[in-house]
Amino acid sequence: MRPYLRNTVLSKAKDLTLKRVTQTIVNYQPVESEVESTIKGQLKPLKLQDIVKDEINYHLRYKFYTGIDEVLINDYIEDKGVSYRCYAPANYSDYGFYKAYLEEVKE
Repeated sequence: MRPYLRNTVLSKAKDLTLKRVTQTIVNYQPVESEVESTIKGQLKPLKLQDIVKDEINYHLRYKFYTGIDEVLINDYIEDKGVSYRCYAPANYSDYGFYKAYLEEVKE
């Protein structure tokens, strides 16, 4: 029997802003639109040895997302005025939650 951890994740979760960029074709031209929604989860800082990436930019912050909403590659999560881009999602929906590795976005 698998443990179902949705309620445990929810007990520590807070509201985060998810920005998902979608691309559609209008008159044979790609048009990007941004959809913003609120998700439940938490962000934690990553240690350098835990970053799963080929190239690490030491001027950026890396975070780890755990929550009940799925985050996909190139989705943005905003927390305390800082945006983070997802570069490695993980699906643990069988256990009631999702994970993702995030990289700070400097604008």
